[in-house]
Amino acid sequence: MPLQLIKGIYLRNVQEFNFFTLGCTVCAVIFLIRAIGDFKYVGFFKKIKHSQFARNDTWLYSPLCLFISLVYLFVLF
Repeated sequence: MPLQLIKGIYLRNVQEFNFFTLGCTVCAVIFLIRAIGDFKYVGFFKKIKHSQFARNDTWLYSPLCLFISLVYLFVLF
């Protein structure tokens, strides 16, 4: 039923773009920004690379955020 509401079957005046497309775009951009990082502590382009969190961020967290961003873009298109 909620998917039918988003697609506009029951609410004809509500367009699909307002909820689904905007939400996917916002989430994709947020996760992409997280994957790129702040250029100091997190992301692929961080400067501090020798802590345990930095190693986990390089091998686990940033690729996961990039993957989630790509999934949102795939769902969007």
